[in-house]
Amino acid sequence: MQRYAVLYLATLIVLIPVDFPFLSVVAKGFFTSQVGDMLDEIRLAPAVLFYLLYVAGVTALSSTAGLLIANWIAPKISP
Repeated sequence: MQRYAVLYLATLIVLIPVDFPFLSVVAKGFFTSQVGDMLDEIRLAPAVLFYLLYVAGVTALSSTAGLLIANWIAPKISP
């Protein structure tokens, strides 16, 4: 269980600094043209909840699969 907590925190630490500059600089024009007036006020609680669930999904779908593959391959490789 500790391994999954470390993976979750590592994913969160990497994802947040990458995603916020992307949303505020690269994709700002796209969001402004597509979403328009819904961007008036940022609601913090839904944003935090989204990122916590998003990171859980990324961790479950990618990192967990990597751990399972590593655990499956490692016994076959070790002497």
